[in-house]
Amino acid sequence: MSLNAVQAKAVTHPKNVRLQLWGVSLMAFLWTMSSFMVFSILPMFLTDELGANLRQVGNLEGIASFTAFFMKFFSGIVSDIFRSRIGILAMGTALTSAAKLLFACATGIGGVFMARFIDRLSKGIRAAPADAIIADLSSQPMRGQSYGLRQSLMSLGAVCGAVIASSMLAHTSNNYRLIFACATLPAALSLVVLFTMVRTPSPNSALVNKSQSKPFAFTSFFTMPTLYWVTLALLNILMFARFSESFVLYRARDIGWTKNWLPYIFGIINCVHAVCAYPAGILADRIGKIRMAIMGLIVLITANLIIIYANTPESMGIGIMLIGVEMAMTHSTLKATISDLLPAHARGTGFSLIALSTGLTLYASNALAGECAHSYGTFAPFVVGTFAASIAIIGFLILHRFQLKKGNLPSERIKG
Repeated sequence: MSLNAVQAKAVTHPKNVRLQLWGVSLMAFLWTMSSFMVFSILPMFLTDELGANLRQVGNLEGIASFTAFFMKFFSGIVSDIFRSRIGILAMGTALTSAAKLLFACATGIGGVFMARFIDRLSKGIRAAPADAIIADLSSQPMRGQSYGLRQSLMSLGAVCGAVIASSMLAHTSNNYRLIFACATLPAALSLVVLFTMVRTPSPNSALVNKSQSKPFAFTSFFTMPTLYWVTLALLNILMFARFSESFVLYRARDIGWTKNWLPYIFGIINCVHAVCAYPAGILADRIGKIRMAIMGLIVLITANLIIIYANTPESMGIGIMLIGVEMAMTHSTLKATISDLLPAHARGTGFSLIALSTGLTLYASNALAGECAHSYGTFAPFVVGTFAASIAIIGFLILHRFQLKKGNLPSERIKG
């Protein structure tokens, strides 16, 4: 079945497809709300309650991030092999709820490490199948806005989680463990959404073409397009500018943000992200996804420079808001770019390879950010991030020019 035929049939069932996309996006909202009820206050819990230093925080974030990306590698492949994303999503969601209870029980760095490990394990299990199911449900010209919708609700969940955590912190006399325990509720609710709103497209679905009906084969690892591998290399460079937002929090604290306001940093970033992600996805479908990613990286460099030289809470706030704009312009756009390059029967595998590779790089990025912050000051990670983003921009510019010259740009080809 041709792409045009797939799109034509998909149009005849828009409500069903839209409902499932909203279901996946609502799950992302609940997952992220649960996580940010923990992560928006976890840096303060680590340093103020447990006495951790920034080097330890950097290593903890790096190991946790690598765990998530490493598990994406296996979960995506398994979802391709068994042709079902639902069971894997359910497993990851159940572990997400369990991890929040472990945070509530943690009494030392080791306990937090174990909870963080399991939480990122759960994210890794569900992330690649969630990315793949959105590509399964949406046609290529609509993927930018499909991923943008999920990203908007995910960011809105982060805003709600951060606001709830900050409010509870103020009204419970800094009872971190109570907040961590309450974070299990939205994660559990996402299971209800999964089983009532989301279905894996069947082989006879209007959204499934011939390449999707092909069985998984391990040779898929060796048949990915060249442009996929080039994009993967650029993503690994970009990871050195994608260290944990915890370092934004520490920088803001040095600038003068008070303890009670620090959780709102996550809220600000994700509120801007939520507002901008869906419009950015629509615009990316129109002007080209790589162009949008390049513009987003320019915004990232601007944000980093403002954060480096900020000397007032207000100027730091501008940099924080720009981080949200950059995330809206690049996160869903780059996922949509990758999904355009992947054969449909191996989308989970493609996202898994990205997860494994960038997970290793992100571990190094967080460890480096922690070492730089510990040794030179909280501004130092943003200097490294600016340099990495600059190199990534040059790479994406060369890639975009090459694709235009060769006529091998998926989004451009569709529009033409």
